[in-house]
Amino acid sequence: MKKSTAFSRAVGGIRLTLVLGFALVLLIFVGYGDARLSLPGFAVEKLAAQGELVQGAMKSFLLADLPLQQYPGFGTITQPILDSDPDIYAIYVTNLPGDMVFANSRAEGLTSAEEFGEFSTSALQADGDLFAVGENDSYYQVSFPLSNRFTEVGTLNVVLQKTVVSDTLNETFLAVIGVALIAISAFMLFIFVTSRWWVATETEGGWKQSGMRLLNTSYSITFLLVSLLVISALMFLYINGTRGKIRAMANTLEYRLNSAFELGLTIDDFTGIETVFAEYEEINPDLSYVVLTVDDNIAIHSDPDQVGTTWTAKGDHFEEALAIGEDSGSSLRLGIPKSVVYSTLWKSARNFLALFIATIFLSRLFFSLIQSLSTRPSLEPGTLHTKRGFLLSLIGPFYFVSIFIIHGLTTAFLPRYFLELGAAEGITNISSLFSTYYLTYTLALFLTAKPADKRGPKPFLVTGAFMIVAAMVGLSFVEDFYAMYAIQAIIGFGEGMLFNAVFTFVIRVASAEHRNVGAGIIVTSLYSGWLSGTAIGALLAADPAVGLRGVFILGAGLAALNALYVSFIIPRIRGEDFDAKIASEFEPETMRRQTVILPRKEAMQRVAEAAGKKPAKQRGGIFRSFGDLDFLKTAIFIGVPVKIIVAGLLKASLPLVLNNQNFLTEDIGQIMMLYFGGVLLSSSIATRLADKLGNTRVILVLGGVGSGVGLILMGAMGLKLDIFTEQPFLTTLLLLLGMLILGFAHGFIQAPIITHISNTRTANTQGQATANSIYRFYERIGNIGGPLLIGVWMTQTSYDAMTITYIGAVILVFGLLFFLLPGRRKKAAVS
Repeated sequence: MKKSTAFSRAVGGIRLTLVLGFALVLLIFVGYGDARLSLPGFAVEKLAAQGELVQGAMKSFLLADLPLQQYPGFGTITQPILDSDPDIYAIYVTNLPGDMVFANSRAEGLTSAEEFGEFSTSALQADGDLFAVGENDSYYQVSFPLSNRFTEVGTLNVVLQKTVVSDTLNETFLAVIGVALIAISAFMLFIFVTSRWWVATETEGGWKQSGMRLLNTSYSITFLLVSLLVISALMFLYINGTRGKIRAMANTLEYRLNSAFELGLTIDDFTGIETVFAEYEEINPDLSYVVLTVDDNIAIHSDPDQVGTTWTAKGDHFEEALAIGEDSGSSLRLGIPKSVVYSTLWKSARNFLALFIATIFLSRLFFSLIQSLSTRPSLEPGTLHTKRGFLLSLIGPFYFVSIFIIHGLTTAFLPRYFLELGAAEGITNISSLFSTYYLTYTLALFLTAKPADKRGPKPFLVTGAFMIVAAMVGLSFVEDFYAMYAIQAIIGFGEGMLFNAVFTFVIRVASAEHRNVGAGIIVTSLYSGWLSGTAIGALLAADPAVGLRGVFILGAGLAALNALYVSFIIPRIRGEDFDAKIASEFEPETMRRQTVILPRKEAMQRVAEAAGKKPAKQRGGIFRSFGDLDFLKTAIFIGVPVKIIVAGLLKASLPLVLNNQNFLTEDIGQIMMLYFGGVLLSSSIATRLADKLGNTRVILVLGGVGSGVGLILMGAMGLKLDIFTEQPFLTTLLLLLGMLILGFAHGFIQAPIITHISNTRTANTQGQATANSIYRFYERIGNIGGPLLIGVWMTQTSYDAMTITYIGAVILVFGLLFFLLPGRRKKAAVS
């Protein structure tokens, strides 16, 4: 094997580095988005604390029923605030008609509130706030009502320029970007230096296995190091924001206490200050304590039991301490638990972990693609049968990206988006949109299977890819609810066409002994694409700078690139290029089970059928299956419920249930990742277990019962139990556990069920292909009817989480009925 040239190794290193660069751009963008969401909140809380100080100072004057415009000390109160807090841009008061009465600003000549522009209610406004939060393109504003004893007389406003927040954010992340660029450069240099030992360009698949391990390890280390850097940057921003908030709160109380000291009062003269401290904690729930100490002895505490004890600083709190009164020895201390910051950081770290898992799948796929393209052979017609490995390596990335776009990107929020569009039309049940998708998907499977086999997969790959482009463009720019039916129909038909074409491509290209590899490519691309897209789509949608529309546009752009890829990179496969052509209408999980357990037998049977050696046709196949109890109970109690759950619950309803439980978009995406991860992990386990036991019935029972148990645990988050109120994390834990169990259970069903069907009486009398076709017909009923059935149920219960428990109970009963009802118990033929 010849060593590659320095130039080719450099080009390969650049390609590999681009994959890492894409992942790090996503990482930094997500981290930037987290900070962009959190920092304005800190700024608003600081504004509120300063505004409360001014409001409190003006209150006694106004409660004396004196005119607002005669208040004498506005400049005296506000100037120290502007001097001590450079972030605040202006503090001003307006009367009820909106005319400016007082103003103190960093801008000279401020005479009218109109100079700030129109303010709209900010997303930072929280329920229970005693102030209003507004924002426009340039400013954040916090507004407090000013009232006398009888009525409101005006409004106090505190204003901050948005550039203060953005400048802090950009300055911090500029350093992060610089270090990330250094890390990327180091990765590229490392790949170039080490590639001479593991990269070759003269043969197909010219990378050694050690090279792939080295790539994955160095990629993971670089990603994790930059992740730690981003988390450190966020920690710096959040700690500074928390300290700024505490300082502003402390300044507010300091002003009120110093006013008393200036009147000649002492600590012993203070009455009711404990109530003020307690109220202050109630207004600012992040505060853990408010304490007034005299010579390190606690004189006043928000917790009365602490009064009279010696003050001890708490290492697990961020604290602000201010001296009160000259020579009084008194100090005001406020503390916020560090866990407040750490919980915010944990949310960010959780997002990065989800992104890391998603990019691992992305990177491994594209590393393999780069490996293949770097040793691209000549693809002349008539010689393609000698390039099987290379051709198979091309189809996986295409199908991965297709699923990434079609399902993954929108999984966490598409039902909510449809519901918002439907609300404008008075529609509360959007399940028919998903049934439309599954109906056209089924039609495409039926209509394009034989043409794809006859004419070759390439035209159908290209047509399906461009249909997905059209659909994503429609989602990006069309906002009419009824137009969504057409868009869903296009997506469904396009995906069905794509699947048939991808399946035909794999069956044609893969040799009989390697057909299980081709099947594995489809299964892995399906679930890893769904998992990766779900993680990334949810994180991007949660960022207001991107939003749902931004994700749709991203999907349209990726779909366009994917269509160009399949048009120019994947060659046209002609009949004469390969020695056997085998067509099928089955889905990926079917392929995986058939080819792993019965690869040679199934392949030979299909070759025989393609050669014209078909068994005599049996008429009335569906009706004949009614007499096969084993076939019927497998379809009705195991197969169809799986499709109902996936189509009706996971795809169409679960995001709405989780949204009602106040889970954020990124949380919903990460919760649903567990399902796809469970399917991926359990699929291989189910295959090995079936081989060992030689009995798929036991595995299907585990899958059916496990599905019910998983759903029951998921729905438990809707229980109104005291323990859940006291320990809210328990409901989340049950949800996550249930989601993972559901994924594992479905992995135990989706592959073995085809082998089980292939050993029923229907398969023995009418042939395995016919039995599988009849079974698929039943499954399609579940796909199409699932959203309608569960959608009606969920709408009636207003998407109550307990509905999932009831569904789980039904599925559990189905699993037990499958086990208890009599049927043929023949062992699966394993070869």
